[in-house]
Amino acid sequence: GGFDYSSMIQIWEAASATKSNVLMYWGGPGLLIERYRGTDYEFVPIHLPPKTKECVENRVSQSERCSSNVTEQLGSPEGACDAGSVAIVKLVLQNECDQSDASCSPAYLALQNYELS
Repeated sequence: GGFDYSSMIQIWEAASATKSNVLMYWGGPGLLIERYRGTDYEFVPIHLPPKTKECVENRVSQSERCSSNVTEQLGSPEGACDAGSVAIVKLVLQNECDQSDASCSPAYLALQNYELS
């Protein structure tokens, strides 16, 4: 759960306009990051400890995240770590791509083998 892309942009813009603090999970590069570069609302990366099994097991649950109790929302320090690698490339094909077929774009194989970490 969480906010959709458009809502997150609106939240960042509202925080900038009202000089309010905001913390959100955002990936880059992106236009929003560039728009605020060099301003008081420039995106600042936060580096969390590496993801471990213990950390994942101690993360807050969905119900805890939505709790009215702030302590429950935050969870324990043992559950504070990076999300690790996340697959972000999605490829939609109208037809199956047979790599032996000359009509298959070379970009298909490049995207299939691409990994961002």
